[in-house]
Amino acid sequence: MDRRRRKLLRLVACAAVLVLENTSGKRKHKRRMWRKNRPLDLTAFDSRNNFLRFVKMTSEDFDLLLERLGPRLARQDTQFRKAIPPKDRLSLTLRFLATGESLQSLSCTYRLGNSTTSNIVKETCTAIHQLLREDFLQMPDSAAAWRRVADGFLLKCRFPHCVGAVDAKRISLHPQGSNDKRSVLLTAAVDAHYRFLLVNVTPQTEDSDVFAFEESGFGRALDQGSLRLPPPEPLPASDHVSPYVFVGDEAFPLRSNLMVPFPCEDTDARRALFNQQLSSVRRAAENALGILTSRWRVFHTSIPLQPEKVERVVLATTCLHNFLCARRSEAYLPAPVSDGEPGSWRSDGLGIMKSVQGEPTGGGGGEAEDVRNAMTDSCQPPSSVT
Repeated sequence: MDRRRRKLLRLVACAAVLVLENTSGKRKHKRRMWRKNRPLDLTAFDSRNNFLRFVKMTSEDFDLLLERLGPRLARQDTQFRKAIPPKDRLSLTLRFLATGESLQSLSCTYRLGNSTTSNIVKETCTAIHQLLREDFLQMPDSAAAWRRVADGFLLKCRFPHCVGAVDAKRISLHPQGSNDKRSVLLTAAVDAHYRFLLVNVTPQTEDSDVFAFEESGFGRALDQGSLRLPPPEPLPASDHVSPYVFVGDEAFPLRSNLMVPFPCEDTDARRALFNQQLSSVRRAAENALGILTSRWRVFHTSIPLQPEKVERVVLATTCLHNFLCARRSEAYLPAPVSDGEPGSWRSDGLGIMKSVQGEPTGGGGGEAEDVRNAMTDSCQPPSSVT
């Protein structure tokens, strides 16, 4: 009996030793990140030129942007994996926007799954727009703010009562898994310093170059009077009371608050001068879109995204554009540009942004014609005004 007891005690002792060894020397598994390999840090862009080429901003601009966006981009670590850091999420998205590199290529570069890469771009673009728009894409909300915009155009272009240069472009899309041709309509208003005042992106139901102004978000806001423009006031050096106006090209209809050029076949010397000065105003919008598409090369590719995701891309890049213009970033806008000069980026073209054609409207009515004629007189040199 004692022999059996001793044998049992030995078995119990061996079992206890095994338990102690397993608990004290238990192997700890290191948590992996949501990557196929170790992380690719932004410092892999090992020179200033490479950094600028991949993200279109200086390291100082990047750090300031990361400081704003970091808390929104941060994700919780899980029991099994570490979250991808905000720094890498931002650098991946900026690289997608700045180079037009495909999502599949970025997945390989950053060692991520395709769906993870796509979600990071979508979420980061949304965060950029939501966190920057209040400071960098906020439409003027008072008559005084609109007047400051008008003062900029008067000083720079000698064009009175102008609260924005507007343009409309169609952006062609090629969503993955679809053979249908899709597009979105971009309508934007810009100030005299190439900063976007308002941006509207509308999905198009058909692949057409015809621009229905009344159906655009900007057109509806102008019709409804929701932009809070200043009331009509006397033009400079004149007793004629005139409304504040936006300025567009022939794709836009003539209205009392929207000026377009006189038709070429209907111009004399005074109207030709009006067209010339109006063209100087419109060039602000052309230059802003030219800079945008040149710096953010995603607009030179066939964007493989659905319209709602393209809207996020457009809103994010316009916010970044205004942010970098406000920072006076030489990496983004190397030198002051005269409105009389197209700008070196114009040689690149506008990529997948295509011009649109306006619908025939049959004229803007007597009131709109009266406003344009009054502004024509106001735009004349003082010696020629009678």
